Amino acid sequence: MQSEPDAVSAGETVEMRRQPDYEHLKRVRFLDRSYLRFLYFSRHGRIPRSRFYLGFLLATLPYFVLLASIPESLREIGTLALTPLLVICVYMNAMLYVKRAHDVNRSGRFCWMLFLPPL
Repeated sequence: MQSEPDAVSAGETVEMRRQPDYEHLKRVRFLDRSYLRFLYFSRHGRIPRSRFYLGFLLATLPYFVLLASIPESLREIGTLALTPLLVICVYMNAMLYVKRAHDVNRSGRFCWMLFLPPL
């Protein structure tokens, strides 16, 4: 009798099969397009601290540089124009925090505590 293609092989658990393989991304250069897509737009996987800090800097710095370059007379309009960029930066940083939470064996839902005000 042949085994079914979806059957779990010996020694392999169902959880192991469902998890995507991101190990190959650890060997990829930081500024590679596929790695940046994984880093900023995927909520799966883990990242080391060095890539977290560099990713945080690259996700946050453009917003503050553009905000600082707006003249004082146009500050209100410029801030309103940069709101979509701010939303994108917050989303990218949220994905970084989720990956760091995974690295310390926490669920990504643990990151919701960042949005709670200090008690």
